[in-house]
Amino acid sequence: MKDKQNFDNPAVTIIGYEDGLKDSEFDAYVDSITDHIRGKMRSDKEHGAAKPNHMFAQTRFFYVPLFNRKVSGESLSSSLREMGQDEEFCIESPWIQVIRNKNSGVLRADFLWNERQFLIDQVLLDSPNTANLGTGKPMKEQEIDGFIDDYEETVLNVPFGEEKEAALRDVSKRVPAEFVWLMVRAWQTTRGPFQSEIRSAIHELIVKAASGYTNLTKDAIGLCLTKSNNHYLFPNIISFSAHDKVKIDDYDINELR
Repeated sequence: MKDKQNFDNPAVTIIGYEDGLKDSEFDAYVDSITDHIRGKMRSDKEHGAAKPNHMFAQTRFFYVPLFNRKVSGESLSSSLREMGQDEEFCIESPWIQVIRNKNSGVLRADFLWNERQFLIDQVLLDSPNTANLGTGKPMKEQEIDGFIDDYEETVLNVPFGEEKEAALRDVSKRVPAEFVWLMVRAWQTTRGPFQSEIRSAIHELIVKAASGYTNLTKDAIGLCLTKSNNHYLFPNIISFSAHDKVKIDDYDINELR
């Protein structure tokens, strides 16, 4: 766990971000969301309308790369469900969890930069009824390597045409749909380690989707910066996109190369 300095209101904590690691998209996301929240709070004060339910006492940012050694699925789930007796959810979603104090209205938020969730979102935006879709739970690197090996052995060396389509249907029965989506869009080559192409593809997705992801997070924040005590539950990107105050057009990525 590492505290990001220079932010004291609200307090900002980054979890799962390894020392010495540099991810410009994630860094920009943290800065943009934090500035957005502080700007909202400052605007309220300038207009003499600062209300308790406009105040974020704490924000936490969870960094969960696809090839992840730091944050386990169990530790992530338990951290996100921590709640006191006088607290309730404002937003429950795979991207942001906002908890509200029932008495003071003060908010605290957890923001998730979960690269597996990025993939799941893209699959649903591409095909809402996709079968064999996984969850946003982080996986061990060895499990992902197994998916890559399976795809490489089953699909990559098969000629294009009906035989390759059959091989793809076969591997889709064993490999979660979000990983199939990624591997199909990676560069299809056997001249080097295919895992390198997968790492390049997930990086390309994050670069292209980062701006849209930041904007949809800001839209979600706006739902809690009101006087209402609504509870918003968004189990997936389709339910989130159906809300009239949310825009996700620039988050829908079809091509990675």
